[in-house]
Amino acid sequence: MSNYLRESTTLFTYKDPVSPHLAAVAEQRVVHDDVIVSSVKQQLQRFTAELQRLGPSSKGLTLVETAGGVASPGPSGTLQVRCSVGSVVCLGPSRCGMIGWLIGSLWCMHFVAASLP
Repeated sequence: MSNYLRESTTLFTYKDPVSPHLAAVAEQRVVHDDVIVSSVKQQLQRFTAELQRLGPSSKGLTLVETAGGVASPGPSGTLQVRCSVGSVVCLGPSRCGMIGWLIGSLWCMHFVAASLP
């Protein structure tokens, strides 16, 4: 029987449900991109280590949720796609018109990723 690791963690949150770059200014608490990337990487490493500790029959899935889409600004104002730390799965609602939004997001990821060092 395999072990399936389940856990949930909130790394950063703001009081008001608005775009992160607006909330960061309002609360005077800007979280810089390098801090976000570092924090997500730490969580992924910790999760991977725990899976390895549980043994070869263990399974896990990591989902990183952000506020808004890939072209939405993060707390520092930088597009969130520039903070990607691995493979990206883009999810979108099935209602009318959202396919175009999803395709636009995928193109954004494609072109921005090509410009990353």
